[in-house]
Amino acid sequence: MSKTPQDKKRGPAARKGAPRSDNKLVTTIVVTAFIATVVSASAVLLLQRVFTAGPVTTAQIAPPDAPPSRVQPTPGQTFVYYDFPKLTVFLKKTNSRQPALANIRVTAEFIDEAPLQAARSAQPRIMDAMQSFLRECSREELDGRAGTDMLRQAFVEIVNDAIMPHQANTVLFKEIVIQ
Repeated sequence: MSKTPQDKKRGPAARKGAPRSDNKLVTTIVVTAFIATVVSASAVLLLQRVFTAGPVTTAQIAPPDAPPSRVQPTPGQTFVYYDFPKLTVFLKKTNSRQPALANIRVTAEFIDEAPLQAARSAQPRIMDAMQSFLRECSREELDGRAGTDMLRQAFVEIVNDAIMPHQANTVLFKEIVIQ
């Protein structure tokens, strides 16, 4: 049997089995069906979330990286500050061989003298909680503004838990050095 010029162009696979145009058609149909399934499932999930969500209040619309709201003193009140001792802590080890060292100086801001006295008496407990928190953090977690905001929020919670029922307005950083 002699090969025709047309058989040489198609190659050996073209002579056996289904022609190539049928394979392309089947592949196109399967891919299209798959994409349609994914798109319709995504649309159903999105619509389900939209229609099952409750009403949104303006308090829920605040941006996620907004700093916590701080209390402003009323006329006649002033801010009172308390400096905690310097924290020097080894951070959690990651892929690097050398552990990172954090040196942090923190100041708590209060509106009255009453929380200041509570912070002085709870200082050992506050310092221990801050050191424990820092030991669980890695260098990457504390990097950048997001890391500083996370650290500020955690320290405010630590101080507020220790001086309850009083409350710190915020925590200020005098020094943050991560080596």
